Amino acid sequence: MLKHIVKYSVVVASLSNMAFAQHPALIEAQLTTGYSDNYQQTENKQSSSSVQMKLQLNAGINWRSFDAGVHAQLSEIDYKADKSAQFSRNALAGNLSWRPTNQQELAINIGRANSEIEPWLGIRRDVYNINKEQPLAIDESEDTSTGVTYSYKTPSERGFVFSSAFNTQQKDYQALDQLALQNNKTTNSWQHKLGYQWRAGRHLFVEYQNKDSEFSDFSIRDNSSQIYAVGLSWQATAITGFTLGVGQETREISQSAAENKTSYWSLQATWAPKSYSVFSLTSSQRQQSSEYQDQLLQLAKNHAAAWQHTWGSGLKSTISLSHQQLQQIALKRDEQKLTAEIAFSYQLSNSWHANLAYTYTDNSDSANRRNFKQNNLYFGVKYQMGGRA
Repeated sequence: MLKHIVKYSVVVASLSNMAFAQHPALIEAQLTTGYSDNYQQTENKQSSSSVQMKLQLNAGINWRSFDAGVHAQLSEIDYKADKSAQFSRNALAGNLSWRPTNQQELAINIGRANSEIEPWLGIRRDVYNINKEQPLAIDESEDTSTGVTYSYKTPSERGFVFSSAFNTQQKDYQALDQLALQNNKTTNSWQHKLGYQWRAGRHLFVEYQNKDSEFSDFSIRDNSSQIYAVGLSWQATAITGFTLGVGQETREISQSAAENKTSYWSLQATWAPKSYSVFSLTSSQRQQSSEYQDQLLQLAKNHAAAWQHTWGSGLKSTISLSHQQLQQIALKRDEQKLTAEIAFSYQLSNSWHANLAYTYTDNSDSANRRNFKQNNLYFGVKYQMGGRA
């Protein structure tokens, strides 16, 4: 971790000085320790305690109709059962938004991240080496992203709303074996949405999405996706409402005339019977590039529900349940993951926070490659300094 601290300490220090001169920054340091009865996520359980350290900075500047921000994060997780199981991650991102009028906003986001990925979570999760006499094969990836978004809303209660977004993402692995080369890619995507509002916070819309994925070292995986959808957005209050879009997705493989058509949906909903008690629900289905060797596409279905409640005196709780299903389109491989979590956080003072969490995971795989159950218990303390959250 020392090399990453040296690399980013100068950046964090300069950003802090800039932020404090313009707007209070928020600096967070967090230490989390815990235990997993199956940290490598295999059918034969491998238990371990772990320690995770995280340092994070959020800084912002406001000037007239402009708002800029910088975010830096440095973290490392150390699994005590194996000396080679130490994984570092760092990220640096910036955003700039411009509101020339109350009805328009233009936003630019850029980011860069470097991650050492646990093999039981990364592209080698099917084949990683669990021989304790040999070091783990760590996947290190570098991700860069750039996004531009423009949105417009009617100045009156009735009228048109419009948004358009462009994003480009590039992922590169340091390894040079076939599996890593198969997953080096650049993805460009457009999303356009046009709607009509008949009452403040409520509008119908039509949506078009286009996504192109190009694999720099394995062009046989190149593919493109088109989504046509209609939807409804209903926002009753700032924390109560939903947005639902349904339609059809068509994905084409560049070197094949075949088309894969599936239904598409996306749902985000929140409901707050009280300001201190919020329920949330998300659900989606869409196709995506597969990370498994010799696979091109997979259908991803994700569902999640959560309840956040503030009990008073600094105590908050979260209960969540999520389900993910990945279907490999070529070989009909079906992988399902069910995750349940309960977490508590307590504000000890203005600067100190403590949290306790328990997570249960059950993963089933029709190919019998990734069947596992896992229990995790974590305790953490966080110190924050500054006035910008």
